[in-house]
Amino acid sequence: MSNAEYAEAASRLLDVGLEGAATARVCQDLVEFLSHFIGDSGSGALFERSLLLTRREHPWLAAPGEAPVWARLGASLDDHAPAAYAAAHALVATYIRLFATFVGTSLAFEILHQHRPGAFPLAAPEESV
Repeated sequence: MSNAEYAEAASRLLDVGLEGAATARVCQDLVEFLSHFIGDSGSGALFERSLLLTRREHPWLAAPGEAPVWARLGASLDDHAPAAYAAAHALVATYIRLFATFVGTSLAFEILHQHRPGAFPLAAPEESV
């Protein structure tokens, strides 16, 4: 599956007009849902890795601090409104890609379909060999 296809999946999950806190909640819901399949630690680790990778282009995104990650994510998105959607989009696309790498594309999209059927149709793109 190409990066563009993961980006398309992220686009179906995120609304352009969401405020930072609402976008953070979408991310939190996704991480919590996937924890049922790969555990709290596994889902959290994939999200932290996604943050680390996304910070290469958006270093301000949920910068480390004492507040919970969801509060930091929401606040950082609100503080960087012009670039917020691109950063959130990149974060979610990266998270989906890492999850699909971990469990396989077909299974990942079947699982994600259970979470948000409209955002993740059952006909997943073909896996790369």
